[in-house]
Amino acid sequence: MIDGPLVDMGHVDYTRSKKRVYAFAGPAPEGATPRCASWEVDKAEFIEITRARRIIHPDQAALLDRLQRHLAPSTDPDHDDTSRTDTPWQLRPAGSRD
Repeated sequence: MIDGPLVDMGHVDYTRSKKRVYAFAGPAPEGATPRCASWEVDKAEFIEITRARRIIHPDQAALLDRLQRHLAPSTDPDHDDTSRTDTPWQLRPAGSRD
């Protein structure tokens, strides 16, 4: 992650287990290799959103929707979106082990 604030993507609750998963997103430096920096995160990788939708836990799909909305160009002509598209973004579910 690039030094700076993370964007809170909120949380989702698993349907069956009722486990709550929180997610945060932030820009990744060019050429970065993702790695797990916490025992609470069992895997980290950069992948295309279409592949992410195929492999993510179904209850976490809402987090991808929120990330896509966050990265979508703003409809406000006075809003500068360049900070969101200069580097890849990384969605980091915190506490996810399923």
